[in-house]
Amino acid sequence: MEQFVFHTARVSPERTLLVAWAAWLVCFLAMPISVVFYGTFETVALFICANLALWFGLSFGWSSTADPRPSTESCGFDTADIRLILLCLVVASAVAIAAKVVDLVAYRGILEARSFADARLKMEANGSNFFSGIYFGLSPAIVAGGILALVLLRRGQFRRISIAALVLFGINPVFSFVYGGRSVLFLMVALAIITWLLTLPAVSRRHVLYVLGALSVVFVMTMYLFVSRAVENVGVQVDKLASLSDYTKLVPLDADTLLTMRDLPNLGRYVLYYVTSVGQYVLHGVFEFFYLVQAKSPADGLFWGKYQFTLYDQLQRAILGPGSVANLSAYDPTAGLFSTFWGPAYLDFGYLMVVYGFLFGYVTGRVRRLVDQGDLFALPLYVLLIFQLFLVPIVNGVLLASSVILNVGFFAIWLLTGAYLRRRAGSAELAA
Repeated sequence: MEQFVFHTARVSPERTLLVAWAAWLVCFLAMPISVVFYGTFETVALFICANLALWFGLSFGWSSTADPRPSTESCGFDTADIRLILLCLVVASAVAIAAKVVDLVAYRGILEARSFADARLKMEANGSNFFSGIYFGLSPAIVAGGILALVLLRRGQFRRISIAALVLFGINPVFSFVYGGRSVLFLMVALAIITWLLTLPAVSRRHVLYVLGALSVVFVMTMYLFVSRAVENVGVQVDKLASLSDYTKLVPLDADTLLTMRDLPNLGRYVLYYVTSVGQYVLHGVFEFFYLVQAKSPADGLFWGKYQFTLYDQLQRAILGPGSVANLSAYDPTAGLFSTFWGPAYLDFGYLMVVYGFLFGYVTGRVRRLVDQGDLFALPLYVLLIFQLFLVPIVNGVLLASSVILNVGFFAIWLLTGAYLRRRAGSAELAA
């Protein structure tokens, strides 16, 4: 029987949330910006209470003595079972990748695009189809397979199947390059780094350098995508967008910074524009949240989860087309912008977002307990939840890159593998 050890104390939910807010504060102090603040005592208190409720939920969910696992005697896994489950994930991933290629090439004519803007228009204009629906439904298998492969390769197990899973995992973000998207790349790299940190017996200086190197590569790649799209829109004078883009309105750059950006050579202008844009992306969500609370019309009511947990709407859109689903973003005063984890939560639950925050934290804490017990197939869900917690000060991670399908898909993988393994164990006992 195979046993797994994951170092959740190193990458714990509480530590992740604390580091996220500390990083946000450092960015706020370092950025050359002024701010437009719509907060009141009442909304600031709501925001603080929600974050505290999330923290208490994380702590309570993990420290509770009740065992949330289905009744099994241990978290040991048979080697043949692990191989079969990983193989199933690889097959599903290959089908998903093939469906995505057909969707992009045959249905959207993406090879005919001459620019990022043209590619984005093709992605939006041609709507959904059968193959995009297959990719959407099977995409959790791609990510889960890659996460499990990282663990198994480190142990030297199932090398061929694990390498195949990692290749498919690496191909997945490439699709977003054709229209200049960055969120899927960011998601994949973040999940891989979190998984790696959870499986390392000890973190050395060399490992830190590896992480910094990977983040540097991601920075350069995303800068190219971001700046290329900006140059398509306004030419080399990208400093114009530094003060005109919607995400800059509540965290505008100082006049001196804009002048410096304008006077720099092209390469320097691009780098400064991207660095300050990343800073504004990180910061603006907090201020957009307070604007959202003030600007939201009480007459619109609450969505009770429909705004964040869009799986049903996404499936309906994939099968029947975009016109079959109501556009809830029309009721969001900050549509198209970040509003932290809490903006969409407020649209769904209003002041009850404090309760929602506690429940989200509690579930995350329970999943941590599973991983502490060596549950290999709970690991993808835990890694995703850690990533979403790190994004709390910036953006709602459930909505980023349609991650809700990953939340649901990873839970389903854990549930189905658990049922399969229990059935196998029961059959073995009867045979004995």
